[in-house]
Amino acid sequence: MSASHFHKQFKNTLGILPIDYINSEKIKFSKKLIKSSQNLRMSEIVFQSGFNNTSYFNRQLKKWK
Repeated sequence: MSASHFHKQFKNTLGILPIDYINSEKIKFSKKLIKSSQNLRMSEIVFQSGFNNTSYFNRQLKKWK
């Protein structure tokens, strides 16, 4: 299966693009970390959630509120 076919099938099945699905799962995980880990810095939560860039994380966090 080609990448473009996979993306089309994924979107038709779940209604969102694969990268949006992955980012939404990362954001869910980061929210759990924020609630459970009072002593972690935000940058640590960002990196533990799988994001490499804090500004990109902030944009995704706003998107998936």
